[in-house]
Amino acid sequence: MTQTVLLGDICLQITDGTHSTVKDNENGNYYLLSAKNVKDRIIITDKERKIDRPTLESLRRRTKTARNDVLVTSVGTIGETAIIKDETPEYEFQRSVLILKPNVEIVHPQYLYYYMRSLKSSFISMATGAVQKCLFIGQMKNVSVDLPDIDTQKEIVDVLGTIDEKIELNRKMNEKLEQMGQALFRHYFIDNPEVEEWKAGTVDHLFTLTMGLSPKGESYNNVGDGVLLLNGAADFTGASITPKRYTSSPTRISRSGDIIFCIRGTIGNVCIGYEEYCLGRGVAAMTPTEHAVSYVYFSTIRAIAEMELAASGSVIRGLSKDDIAKRKVNLPPEDILKTFEAKALPLIERVRVNSEEIQTLTTLRDTLLPRLISGKIKINGTD
Repeated sequence: MTQTVLLGDICLQITDGTHSTVKDNENGNYYLLSAKNVKDRIIITDKERKIDRPTLESLRRRTKTARNDVLVTSVGTIGETAIIKDETPEYEFQRSVLILKPNVEIVHPQYLYYYMRSLKSSFISMATGAVQKCLFIGQMKNVSVDLPDIDTQKEIVDVLGTIDEKIELNRKMNEKLEQMGQALFRHYFIDNPEVEEWKAGTVDHLFTLTMGLSPKGESYNNVGDGVLLLNGAADFTGASITPKRYTSSPTRISRSGDIIFCIRGTIGNVCIGYEEYCLGRGVAAMTPTEHAVSYVYFSTIRAIAEMELAASGSVIRGLSKDDIAKRKVNLPPEDILKTFEAKALPLIERVRVNSEEIQTLTTLRDTLLPRLISGKIKINGTD
């Protein structure tokens, strides 16, 4: 039997991250994360704010952050979710993340995570604020949750969890493949003593650059009219392209096989696009010359930190055309490019196949999620 309850009644605590100014410690072993670190899972890079243990413990006295807590982003980026899987989390959060502590006697933590995930569009609609949209703790406590008995919750979690395990396996495989590609790149273009003998030049000898230009807002739609739109980091999940809207009036178009990355606000998310996209202001695309796909791809990933330093802007920092195209490099000979391409391109192709499978599995999970929760699909297979 399913009953409708309030979120505040099935959580021991609903709070958010710190509202206080926190002193960073570059030598700290812990992290202070924000909404940008929450997207299906907790994403931590080497660029995060670091804090020391006394600061972590001070923040934790209020949040009591622990394994099985469910996270919902609540400021700016609304409704992204994750569940804490670490036995002892080595991080705390800023105020842009809500922390839900489930009462495990009545709600399975993973079920609560999936249910919060299913409410993303509702959370976006609920958010208020003139300058920056926010979700507030009081609002969250009054969110309605359809709650079946605990055994049914576990069955739903088992079905969706199996799909999530496969997604995670593919993600980890992609990480290994990327590491292998970077190792090959270092071998041919960093550690190779012949590099010093190569002709100096700029990297734009190896690609044609297309800077994005956002189409008019009234052309945006969710019904498949026109071309998929990439405006910025919100249309990427790591190194995967995950566009959410179309534009019926495309401006600048990428080609299949172009290397695409974010250039404004967030700088990075380097990936290869395998279909045409409309490029908004926050992205750029590089069309590599023959035999240079792998070189341009891996060299761009390596150059992100350098390009971030070059970014400018008083409000939102971004890259100019020259920041991207006029990077100085020692230009590799054609035979080295061909050799590297032959070894690295199959790794990139494998990443593409895995990424497509991740997207297929994600769509399957997100399609099943509301139907399982509503009871429209029964675990035993009867409708």
